[in-house]
Amino acid sequence: MDKYPVVLLVHGSGGISGYVDDWAKEFNKLGIAVFILDSFGGRGLDKINNHQGKLGRLVITADAYRALDVLAKNKRVDPKRIAIMGFSRGGQVSLEVIGMTNAASNTQAPRSVETRTIEPLTWVLDGPRPTSPAVSRASIPE
Repeated sequence: MDKYPVVLLVHGSGGISGYVDDWAKEFNKLGIAVFILDSFGGRGLDKINNHQGKLGRLVITADAYRALDVLAKNKRVDPKRIAIMGFSRGGQVSLEVIGMTNAASNTQAPRSVETRTIEPLTWVLDGPRPTSPAVSRASIPE
């Protein structure tokens, strides 16, 4: 079984929009799997553009850490080739994750991600859909 590099995509305050799927398709063309984190759908939100207080950035950051943890343990993912990319607020989350990871590992460049476990998030590349607030979907290169 092939182990894929994977990019975790983190949406912005407007939720998952067409551009997120566009990036997923581009990464798939390069042979890179994509895991799209949806921190809104499972919490009954679709966007928070005008109401940023509805969901704190730290909550989305925790969702991202959990997704990275799940990805690193998945048998179809190469745990040494996991990246994170975000858009707008998701970009802030991505920078926080990278910054915290570097601080935790005391390095100057990104390394494997040290993670903290939060709510169960089980669906990745194959498996049952999650029941936790952070709902995600994956795409695999053809």
